[in-house]
Amino acid sequence: MIKRRRPRSVVKVDEVEPILRLWILRILVTLGGMNSFLADDYFRHEDLARVLGLEKWIDKGEFNKPAIRNTLREMLKAESHLSKAAQVPSPLKKCGSSCQMGWVIFG
Repeated sequence: MIKRRRPRSVVKVDEVEPILRLWILRILVTLGGMNSFLADDYFRHEDLARVLGLEKWIDKGEFNKPAIRNTLREMLKAESHLSKAAQVPSPLKKCGSSCQMGWVIFG
């Protein structure tokens, strides 16, 4: 008997928290995650591409790696203002200065 996979639900661009989107972009652009994310002529993680709003390169079949790299860089620049506006989550406010130091390093 063949097992059927449940269809995966893809999160829409406007459903992703802005701070989460910022961290995804940081991982892809700043930390070099683009090398794993982008193959020569396709996205290795199509669901993530859809979450980031890159459907036009999936659906049309006109994959343009340099243009996608530039788009991701510009998306990161556009969303980088969020790091200044990000609030320390309330559990970290309660745990003292050592936890807050960790938030400063990683936030």
